[in-house]
Amino acid sequence: MLKGIDVSHYQLDITDYLEDTDFIIIKASEGKSMKDPKRLDHYKTAKDNNKLIGFYHYAHPELNTVASEVNNFLSALPEGALGECVLALDWEQKALKENINWAYDFLQLVYKKTGVKPLFYCQASYTGKISKIARGGFGLWVAHYKDSTYNLDWGKSPNTKISKPTIGAYPFWAFWQYTSKPVDRDLFNGTKSQFKAYARR
Repeated sequence: MLKGIDVSHYQLDITDYLEDTDFIIIKASEGKSMKDPKRLDHYKTAKDNNKLIGFYHYAHPELNTVASEVNNFLSALPEGALGECVLALDWEQKALKENINWAYDFLQLVYKKTGVKPLFYCQASYTGKISKIARGGFGLWVAHYKDSTYNLDWGKSPNTKISKPTIGAYPFWAFWQYTSKPVDRDLFNGTKSQFKAYARR
């Protein structure tokens, strides 16, 4: 099991979080035009420190077409990222009230254009609604916090006192975002070679 963080422009400098961190997932874009202003800085820091890397797109299906958001996401990726970095769709807040077919079409279009199957991020309570995405073979990145004081021992696997996230139709979770304090922290359910397999074309 690997340990990591996910970051956006809210984290101006991520060097303080690099110790005992195997991977970094970076916000690339949002909606049809916003590109995260720190994505290239975070990418360089991750590369310079030999971290596994991913990029995610924050969806606004209530406002935009699938094609416009896919184009924004792919245009926000740095040169060399495809085939090297895990890709993911962030589905939360207003998106949770929209038709899941939008998310499925986004994932399929990214796959068609890149040859990389993106992961799908959502909260654990929503996983019962994404069987179509599970059947499509898009990996699960699930968000599940125990409570506001939740603190997983950084460096150890989850213990029996921690409630595991529900995962709907999925046989297992690929990534688990388990806390947002002091930064979003995640576990990857596999090895470094398995992480890299999610990024391959």
